[in-house]
Amino acid sequence: MAKMVQLQVVEAAGAKGVAGSKIKVSGASTDYETNQDGLAAFLLDDGDVTIQINGAQAYKGDAGSLKPKEVFTKSGQRLAA
Repeated sequence: MAKMVQLQVVEAAGAKGVAGSKIKVSGASTDYETNQDGLAAFLLDDGDVTIQINGAQAYKGDAGSLKPKEVFTKSGQRLAA
């Protein structure tokens, strides 16, 4: 079953979103770019997924383990939401 995930890219914990960050998701036919609030949303299939933010690996693992909204720094560090 597919899952919708919203991802926000920020400068650092508690900071505002970063517009224009590049997001690449394994298996996706297109790359994503964050909006003015640092947000991007995409649909993920079940199974393993790799997410890169601005070229840095941010997440690799089961898509089902991702929360509906995930927050990462622009260098790819996953932050607790």
